[in-house]
Amino acid sequence: MSRLMMSCLLVGVLSGSVMAYSYSGGTGESNAPYQIATAEDLIALGNEPNDYNDCFILTADIDLSSYHFERAVIAPSVNDSYIFQGTAFTGSFDGQGYAIKNMTIDGKSYLGLFGYVDGKALISNVVLNSVDVNGHGRVIGGLAGYIRGESIVSSIKVDGFVKGLDFVGGMVGAYSGGFVLTCISDCIVSGENYVGGLVSVNGRAPRGYLNGPGAIVINGINIGDVSGSRYVGGLIGDCYQGDVLASHNSGLVVGNDVVGGLIGSATRTDIMSSYNSGGVYGDYQVGGLVGEVFENSLISSYSYGSVDGNDNTGGFVGRNQYGLSSFRNCFWDMEASGQEASDGGIGLLTLEMRDPNTYLLAGWDFVGEVANGIHNFWQMQAGEYPSFATPAEPNGSGSLHDPYLINDVNELGTVWRNPLAHYRLEGDSDLTGIINPMVIVPWFGGVFDGNGYRVRHYHLNGTDRLGFFGELLTDSQVMDLRLEDVDVNGTGDEIGALVGYNQGVVTSCYSSGRVQGDEVVGGLVGNNVGRVSSSVGACHVIGDKIVGGLVGENFGVISSSYTMGSVSAQRGMGALVGSNSDLIMYCYSAAQLFNDASKGLIGGRNQEVVACFWDAEVAGVDASGSWSTSEMQNINTYLDAGWDFVGETDNGTNDLWWMPESDYPRLWWEE
Repeated sequence: MSRLMMSCLLVGVLSGSVMAYSYSGGTGESNAPYQIATAEDLIALGNEPNDYNDCFILTADIDLSSYHFERAVIAPSVNDSYIFQGTAFTGSFDGQGYAIKNMTIDGKSYLGLFGYVDGKALISNVVLNSVDVNGHGRVIGGLAGYIRGESIVSSIKVDGFVKGLDFVGGMVGAYSGGFVLTCISDCIVSGENYVGGLVSVNGRAPRGYLNGPGAIVINGINIGDVSGSRYVGGLIGDCYQGDVLASHNSGLVVGNDVVGGLIGSATRTDIMSSYNSGGVYGDYQVGGLVGEVFENSLISSYSYGSVDGNDNTGGFVGRNQYGLSSFRNCFWDMEASGQEASDGGIGLLTLEMRDPNTYLLAGWDFVGEVANGIHNFWQMQAGEYPSFATPAEPNGSGSLHDPYLINDVNELGTVWRNPLAHYRLEGDSDLTGIINPMVIVPWFGGVFDGNGYRVRHYHLNGTDRLGFFGELLTDSQVMDLRLEDVDVNGTGDEIGALVGYNQGVVTSCYSSGRVQGDEVVGGLVGNNVGRVSSSVGACHVIGDKIVGGLVGENFGVISSSYTMGSVSAQRGMGALVGSNSDLIMYCYSAAQLFNDASKGLIGGRNQEVVACFWDAEVAGVDASGSWSTSEMQNINTYLDAGWDFVGETDNGTNDLWWMPESDYPRLWWEE
């Protein structure tokens, strides 16, 4: 270790252990984050693990050219083992667009600005200029060595050099959980196994010791050179159970086995509206966009970079393992790539690749048209290939007290770009005639206030985790949103009108129309592990198994909600919920049930159900625990069970329900 390095680290350790370091201001809380304005602030943060769960912001550019590090600056591993030992960063770090410049690290493993990030950490708006990270081990990145859990990385820019042995990425070495969006890597990245321009390993567990769910990469752009040995990708080295959306690589990618312009190896991944323009060179399993794919769905993506390899080499995909991946409206340039074959996609001549009609007729979503969707992914200059468009943001700042205001269909299509922000509808939106190629918002972690307005005629075709939202994160909230006449026609699992997979809070929402899928299908929510309250499912719901009028499968809490419409399935069918493993209370169903698979209110597993009712006459099923229509339309049925109605106080004062004459109960927000 150099004398300079020793003195820098010693100062940091002493300041953290002998006296409390106040940084340049703030208290570390979300409304008053610690302010990082100097190199000394940054080093002090790295040497104070007790602060790793707090909130930080950069308030100035920081130049680290006078410092050389042997471990990560923040949350380093305390030894040189391939197994991380230390304290993970679990707080928030907002760079506010400021730059950290000339960071030099020469060490073993878990290297980067952050060594290890876990939990629900948020790292955003950070610019890393001229990084020089030289690792002699594994899990090496410019921003972070390893990120897992439900961590979110947003709006990061990295340029410079990143080198290591295995699991080396320009931005992140290994990513096995959480989400990456709007990130750019302009690094020269080199390594041996699992090397990527942006992320080397996305969700796969390196050598069996990194575990976690998949990640999502949105708008990640690599424009640097990438070289390695195997599992090399210009954007992502290896992607497992994650989604890649609107991402681009234009850098050189060189490797040995499993090499792709965008991703080296992708497993159970949706790759949507993405492309590669960089050269890709390797020996085995080499593809313009992806080296190898397994159980993937590739949609509206293309490649025109040069491709060269010895075996399993293709202009778009090198190898489609067992033929299990699907390709929809994907293309590669046979002339520019030098490849006439691919294990997926459609090969075209350069003239065809530069013709906008090629893509419009295939259903690609361009600025200036809405028939193919409202996301406005693409734009195209005369004689050029498609490139990404950047529509204007709606009014507002996206904060809790100043949300983005959504006035029309075009503004609704921008929500996916800032999925951690706060939104409020300011009017109805009609999507008649639009067939969306993907969900309106693939994942969401902010607050979406429907404000009582309606989104009508939402039409979606796709696979897995379908709905208006694909996935709602743990801290997300969706309220007062009305979806009318939806048509969600999916294959696969976790499909609902509002959300496919809910970990957040859904309250006072409504859906009507038709929802179809294979497994875990609900009229409002496909799979619920969060909370659903004061909501209505009035859809015709069709599936194979685990199908419910409101929720397909419940691992969370459902309260004060009801269903109308109908439910049809082969097995595991319930008028309210297909299968329940947690708590349902103060709910009812007046939905029709079709075929002999139904057990009544709940289809499969039936844990705790409190004060819930279902109309057997309407359902058409004669089963125990059911009620007649006259009983269901009698307010005393519910009052005796403790339901909280307007005009009574014995059961509470929240006034959740009211009772029309000769009808079923209605929620407080219904007219």
